[in-house]
Amino acid sequence: MSSGRRAGRWRAGVMAGALILGAAACGGVGDGAASISAGAIARAAESSSDEDTARFAMAMEIAGQELEITGQMAMDGSAMATSFAMPGIGDFEQRLVDGRLYLRMPGARAEVGTEWVHFDVDGLLPEQRSRFDGANGADPLGSLRSVAGADGEVETLGVDELRGGRATHYRVVIDADTALERLREQGIEPTEQQLEGVEAMNGEPMDVWIDEDGRMAKMTFRLRLPQGTARVSMEVFDYGIPLSIDPPPADATTDITERVRSRITV
Repeated sequence: MSSGRRAGRWRAGVMAGALILGAAACGGVGDGAASISAGAIARAAESSSDEDTARFAMAMEIAGQELEITGQMAMDGSAMATSFAMPGIGDFEQRLVDGRLYLRMPGARAEVGTEWVHFDVDGLLPEQRSRFDGANGADPLGSLRSVAGADGEVETLGVDELRGGRATHYRVVIDADTALERLREQGIEPTEQQLEGVEAMNGEPMDVWIDEDGRMAKMTFRLRLPQGTARVSMEVFDYGIPLSIDPPPADATTDITERVRSRITV
């Protein structure tokens, strides 16, 4: 599988996981403790979205290979910086600044003469822009603002220590049809990538940890992909940090907007 396709599937799963994370908040869970848990997840959506910025760390393991991504983001999706290494390929860096996506990747200098390339996401066709929701406006917490659906009760599994703080651990089971139906009831039409991600999670458990301030601290879930089952983990921390995301120097990057626009099929 190519590096771009692997990254795309991984992004789809993360976005879908985020979309579904608030599942029980729209109803469909039991009474008592389950309802309390659903309320906590719903409040986490609001509390996390109220923050302007945060750092995050994600990891995926599949077929014995691991991918780890770290970064910082604006909660409204307007700015993001990430870095990661793909086994057997090399180191990657991504920055989203003022609607432009900058990428540093192996082989860029040999192909275009600069270490970085960039394109104007807004310069793509609307159908093409949805391919880049993982980098433009669909941050790892974007899901929390779009509470969807789950099947059955929300379990409360206890309190754990995370990054020096305490967080309550909840578990829900994903039902793809319910999740998509409730998203659409809210006027949210999932992108193609998000649809793929939701289907890959159908029937799987999702675990979420809510910190003492009512914000999402961690999320884990599984994705059924053609090459096997992927296990995904994401932590969000350092809410409210000052962002430090700048574009590369102008002479270090090449504009590939037209190339991207002409090569992406819709």
